[in-house]
Amino acid sequence: MPRPVTIDDKVILKAAREMFLLHGFKAQSALIAKQAGVSEGTIFKRFKTKAQLFLTSMRDYEEEQKWIDDLSEAPGTNTVRENLISAATRIMEQMEVAIPRMLSLRASGVPMPNPAKMPHRPPPIVQGEALGNYFMEEINLGRLTMAEPMIQAHMLIGSMIHYVMGSQMGLTPCHRMHYIETLVDLHLGLSCSNKRESTGSLVNG
Repeated sequence: MPRPVTIDDKVILKAAREMFLLHGFKAQSALIAKQAGVSEGTIFKRFKTKAQLFLTSMRDYEEEQKWIDDLSEAPGTNTVRENLISAATRIMEQMEVAIPRMLSLRASGVPMPNPAKMPHRPPPIVQGEALGNYFMEEINLGRLTMAEPMIQAHMLIGSMIHYVMGSQMGLTPCHRMHYIETLVDLHLGLSCSNKRESTGSLVNG
C-alpha cells in the first residue's frame, strides 16, 4: 500500500496566513483546510484552537527560536555590542514582516483575537525577556554594567517597534542599520560619534 501523504505544517500555516489576511480572524477553518488541501480535523490535531493557528501563522516561531537560542549562547563571545546588533537586526527583520500584517488586518476593520487570551505570549514580551536574560548573563560575566537589565531590554524592543511602525508611514529617521547601531550604542552608554567604550556601562564588551 502507498504511504499516506503527510502535509507539512508550513503548508497549513501558509494557507491560514492567506485566509486570515483576506478575511481576518473570522476566516472559517473550512476555507483554510480547503486552501491547504487537508481536513479541518487535520488542522486541529496540530493546532488546538483557532487562536493558536492565527498566532502561529502570523509569527515565524522557527526563526524566533533560532535567534533566541543563538543569543543564549552568545554571552562571553565576540563583543556585547556585536551580539546585540546581530540580535536586534534579526528581531527587526521579524517585526518588519509581522507588524505590517497586523496593521493591515486592523486597518481593514476585521475582527482580531484578544491578545490576553492567546495561547502564547506576545512577541515583544518574549523578545524583551530574551534580551534581558542576555544582559544579565553578561553582567554576571563582568562584561556589562546595567542597573535595570529587563527594563532596558524592553525599552530596546519598544524602540524597534516604534521604528517599524514609523516605517509604515514613511517616517523613519534614518537607515535601519544606522538606527540599530545607534540604539545599541545608546543602551550600552557608548559615544555614537566614535563608539569608544565608556567606563560607566560597558566593561569589556
